[in-house]
Amino acid sequence: GVNNFPGVAIASYSWNFGVGATPATASGIGPHAIIYAAGAGIKTITLTATTAEGCTNTTSKIIDNRCFTLPVVLSEFTAVWREDYAALNWLIGSALNFSHFKIERSVDGVQFNTIGQVSYLVNKTAYSYSDRNIPMGYSKLYYRLKLVDIDGNYAYSPIRVVFPTINENTVVVAPNPFTDKIGVWLSVSLATETIRLKLLGINGQVIKEKEVKLDRGNHYLDLGSLAGIAKGVYVLHIISSKTNTVKKVVKN
Repeated sequence: GVNNFPGVAIASYSWNFGVGATPATASGIGPHAIIYAAGAGIKTITLTATTAEGCTNTTSKIIDNRCFTLPVVLSEFTAVWREDYAALNWLIGSALNFSHFKIERSVDGVQFNTIGQVSYLVNKTAYSYSDRNIPMGYSKLYYRLKLVDIDGNYAYSPIRVVFPTINENTVVVAPNPFTDKIGVWLSVSLATETIRLKLLGINGQVIKEKEVKLDRGNHYLDLGSLAGIAKGVYVLHIISSKTNTVKKVVKN
């Protein structure tokens, strides 16, 4: 403690270590060993110094909650590419006062956005999430978990990297559901190939179609803005000289 009464001896020191502390209070100049309960939030430590004449001076110190470990143990976290989507799986060891996992994705490893959430269930140790709305045109995607406890405190998992690969027999359609535009990511093995996209209503009427010639390699296509069509279920045909891939899509 610091004597803020120059020339006056301090008669006593009184400590209050805040919510979740054991012990909650102490006396004497210290040092004092304190244990905080998991998920106790931001910690405020208050020290009151009192002179023999009864004069007091109080000072407080706030310790940021990020300095403390969350009440969950993440024992494993993996992210791998599964034909046309990213599969995330993780295991936890123990959890107390824990709330949920937020799934975050980045295309550059710097700026992350939340793409989903998985709730914590008592006694459940294995969790998974499938990212099927893959952003088009990126050869590398980054994933991490945001671990959130019941007080809103959080920490991040290590970052995992996924390398999307599209082979000749794979067609990725995303986002699905969509609101404005739906993209198609495919691979062409021939020197040149004509690809036809056809969006049909549930009764078979053609809503929109497009035909393009593509060279060998990976390509991204779309049908332009679909903001004007009604909400509901549609069928998208991706037609080449070899196959007719059919995907059910939903307009929100």
